[in-house]
Amino acid sequence: MPKDKARADIESVQKPLPKEIPFDLVEHPGRKTTRLLATASLQNQLKGRHRWHDYEFKVPVFVSFIILHCKEYSEYSDFDFALDLFDGKKISLKASPKAGVVKLPVSMICKSISMRPPAVFFSDPTLIELKIFGNKVDELKNIVDFISAFDSKKEEALAEVDAAYSRLDDRAAAVNALEAQRNDIRSQIQSVKSQHAREMNKLDKARSDNLELTAKHQALEAEHRQITRQSDEMNSEISRLSGRRDETKRTISELEDQLKSLKENVNLFPSELSEFVKQGQQNITVYMLFASVPIAIIAVMFGMLISGAANLTTIVTGNEKINLLAIAVSRAPFIFVSIAIITACFYLARMFVLEIIRVNRQRLNLTKISIIAKDISFSLENELSMDQDEIYAKRLKLKMDMMRDHLRDYLGKDFEPNLPDIIRGGSAILLMKDGDNRADVESQKSAKEGTE
Repeated sequence: MPKDKARADIESVQKPLPKEIPFDLVEHPGRKTTRLLATASLQNQLKGRHRWHDYEFKVPVFVSFIILHCKEYSEYSDFDFALDLFDGKKISLKASPKAGVVKLPVSMICKSISMRPPAVFFSDPTLIELKIFGNKVDELKNIVDFISAFDSKKEEALAEVDAAYSRLDDRAAAVNALEAQRNDIRSQIQSVKSQHAREMNKLDKARSDNLELTAKHQALEAEHRQITRQSDEMNSEISRLSGRRDETKRTISELEDQLKSLKENVNLFPSELSEFVKQGQQNITVYMLFASVPIAIIAVMFGMLISGAANLTTIVTGNEKINLLAIAVSRAPFIFVSIAIITACFYLARMFVLEIIRVNRQRLNLTKISIIAKDISFSLENELSMDQDEIYAKRLKLKMDMMRDHLRDYLGKDFEPNLPDIIRGGSAILLMKDGDNRADVESQKSAKEGTE
């Protein structure tokens, strides 16, 4: 069957559409509820009360659907419908309004229809219009004829569809064969492309290897030129170093003389002075870090006290009825605790600061002792014919006297150094020889104390 003829045959079957039930087909047309089926006007509208509205038909009617226009009803409320069917059965249905319209599909032969709106308490609902769509019973023959004609056309259409599907299967098989052939050709093309890509990769690798070898050759040539240049420079450097070797020998001889002089003066003052100064500096740094903690706590507590006082002043100024005594009593514990914390932190910070000052004073005293010892020692040795033992003994006696004076706060008055016998004997002999110079030593000691 041609497609256009089949479409024309199907469209020639006219479907009997449902129409609005005439107003005169309903019993009791004078009732208010019955007038709701008439034209939508203000005088036919009803207040939505929670009671049944009955509509009885004069003859049985095939009801397709019911449409009710209303307002002030929630979409969650349900309208109750009761259908009295042609065979004596009764059916209850529910429907909710959507945008003020209640639509209820029925598709049954009814003798009467009853409708009851839902109960509403906080608004004034209104029933605007009720429409019942359907056909009379005697019009059902047209519907049956339509169904019979539609079934006949449906059978013809299904047969045509089956034939079309059969032809479509044949064409699909042909398409599948062509698709398989196309996939085979594509796989061959892909294989050729893969082989071409592998060959191109090999070519690119060969090119990169050639470039790398060329770069290595150039690098080797540059390295050879550099090695040659370095060889020339090394030869010239060897010649120059040969000249510096003689000069270095002379310098070594001079440095040996200086080393001998330094060894002679190494017993003038201990070499650990620099270590003592370094350790003192580390102690000062540690004490400064320790002192910074209580100082920071004091600053924070002062800031909190000043801020609290400012806030209290603002509160007292803005409110004249405030109880100052109660506020003072309530803040007294905080003040006492703050004073205790600040006092403790003050003593801790004071202790660390005093320790820093003490360490720094010791560093200065040792520095002064070093300077004075060297100056006095060289002054006493100037233009004196003494051997090394005599110089060592006098320097030892001078250092012991100065160290005793420096450490008088740490050592007892009856402290005697435990020196080796040879040093003690040599020192005693030299001191007996130099008894006449004791007054000079005492005057130098006084001069040192005055300098400190």
